[in-house]
Amino acid sequence: MPVPGALFVRLAPVALAALMLGACGASPAPRLHTLTLPPADPPAGGAAAVLVEILPVTVPQRLERDDIVLGAGGPLTTVPGERWAGPLPDEIRQAVADALWRQLKAVDVYQAPVSERATDLPLYRLAVRVERFQAIPGEAATIEIGWTVRRLPQGAAVVCRAARVVPLPEASVDGAVRALGQGTTQVAAALAEGVARVHQGKTPPCP
Repeated sequence: MPVPGALFVRLAPVALAALMLGACGASPAPRLHTLTLPPADPPAGGAAAVLVEILPVTVPQRLERDDIVLGAGGPLTTVPGERWAGPLPDEIRQAVADALWRQLKAVDVYQAPVSERATDLPLYRLAVRVERFQAIPGEAATIEIGWTVRRLPQGAAVVCRAARVVPLPEASVDGAVRALGQGTTQVAAALAEGVARVHQGKTPPCP
């Protein structure tokens, strides 16, 4: 780590090591948070009925960090020592995968691609983009996503959107995380319903 001001000189290896160890010892371990809320009822097991390639989720560049970001629009605040347990796109992707399993018995096969010629199960490709993901303590958390889904190999693309606003009366990181988790769970459920409508041929396809 950089050494401030007049101390920025060539240090002996032993002194440099001691300085780094001291700095590490003074820094508390970060608190890790997850968007995935404990389910009210455990998801049922069983065989998959649908296969979905969930592509990596895209998020606004300002959110591509481990630190939890609060605020909206203008100045954003990162809270020291408060981080997501995993990359935010992966956290959102897991919420989507959970919702698809509950709604459709759909399994994500992105990490282990399956050719449509190698399975009798319907196969879809899903792209998710996060348009808004913000928490303003004392006001609300807002999550807005768009997604594109199509059946492979040559199904027509269907584009949908969903947004949820969750009240956030608390001015705390824990409250913000809970509100963001609730909103993410709700938009993931709306997405899963949309994919189910596409699968069932319902019109309109977006809930």
